[in-house]
Amino acid sequence: MSFKEKIVQNGFPTPLGWGLIASAIIASLIGIITSIIVFVKVFKIKKQFNKAQEERAAKAIMDIKGSELGTKDEFINKAFSTNIDESDMLHIVKSVYLNYAKNVLLDGLNLENLYLTLKTMTLANVEITHRAINSKIWNEAALNFSDKITEKPCFIASDDKQYNLIVSVNDNSSNTEIFNKLYPKLSFGGLLMVIQNPNIKSDLKDLKRDLKIRNIRFEASKNKALFLYVVKSETEA
Repeated sequence: MSFKEKIVQNGFPTPLGWGLIASAIIASLIGIITSIIVFVKVFKIKKQFNKAQEERAAKAIMDIKGSELGTKDEFINKAFSTNIDESDMLHIVKSVYLNYAKNVLLDGLNLENLYLTLKTMTLANVEITHRAINSKIWNEAALNFSDKITEKPCFIASDDKQYNLIVSVNDNSSNTEIFNKLYPKLSFGGLLMVIQNPNIKSDLKDLKRDLKIRNIRFEASKNKALFLYVVKSETEA
């Protein structure tokens, strides 16, 4: 008798066949349950990590500002539209405090909203590349909100200056190109944050491999958007 005949006779499973079916179902259930347990554990760990991050951010804000963070001024979103999610915007603000960053550089496109948010919600010296500000849009907003926007953007003045924190948003260059351009501008221990988009994240895997080979600390994780974080080693030659 063949194996097939042992498990199926007259179109119906034999006792052995039913046993194999039951075993397959049990194995599938065990796999599903295991996946759920792992997911729940990862979720709990991430939740605990996020809570710890929030506590550290709150402490850093009190240390630097002497008060709670407060909320973003409503006029900023009226003055400048943005494609950056508000939760990501707040994440960047808190990163300034978490890294005790005194000098911050913004690079990318259409960053008027983010620039003004950091200028009003942090005490850092925030500079921005010329291409990241649309001068026509900025000047129109300055006229419409003349009591709020009283200063011109602080553009990057020197290619040799180094920063504690650099944020790249809305840049359609590859991750490798962004890294090669901005990483040298970091001070030792400084942090580069690159918000990923469909145009650049295709080479993220390649850059992560290169960073690992070079022993450069990095992490890619999601807030609302996917962020790449790269730290400049204090011992790097």
